[in-house]
Amino acid sequence: MSDSSSFDEQQLRSDVIQAARAMWERGYVSGTVGNISARLGDTDRLVITPSGAPYASMQPEDLALCSLQCEHLAGEAGPSMELALHAAVYCARPDVGAIVHSHAVHASAIAVCGGEIPFLLDEMAYSIGPISIPTAAYAPSGTQELAEHVVAALGRERVAILMANHGTLAVAPDVAQAFAISELIERAAKIFILAKMIGEPKDLTQSNTRK
Repeated sequence: MSDSSSFDEQQLRSDVIQAARAMWERGYVSGTVGNISARLGDTDRLVITPSGAPYASMQPEDLALCSLQCEHLAGEAGPSMELALHAAVYCARPDVGAIVHSHAVHASAIAVCGGEIPFLLDEMAYSIGPISIPTAAYAPSGTQELAEHVVAALGRERVAILMANHGTLAVAPDVAQAFAISELIERAAKIFILAKMIGEPKDLTQSNTRK
């Protein structure tokens, strides 16, 4: 494997911090829950938000550098308790370069019910795909079982899932795309919940929305 340059690592760290702060500012997380990571190119390393650190004051150097074998390689603070989940996704999906895990309220409400978000919005087709957003089976946070459930729910192509009684997960080639997908999950969840109050939302799965 090729080594990632320090410039690339610093850029990734900045990207992760920018997304982490945006996630906190938008109310997708509270306290220190949720986590974001980015893989260092085609290496077996990743940077991930640290455990127990407030997003408001988090700096690029605070991120933990880890291996896909879940070794903590650098960083004063320990990595997020969901390191195993992130590592498992990267190992299963070579196309994934970044992961955003949020606790956004509306999407989490659907996840608590074990439901799914149907393909409701035209915009979903272009970043998530003309498919529903399913809920991965429940397992306690930080466990290998949870990592396995998430990998199974994502499969080979999905980029967005809910996590039962937990939150959401978005994956993409880079941090900006993963965060945009995370935002869309919450937007679609909110619209779905509001639409259910009015009537029966129309599922676009059988339509010709994909162009």
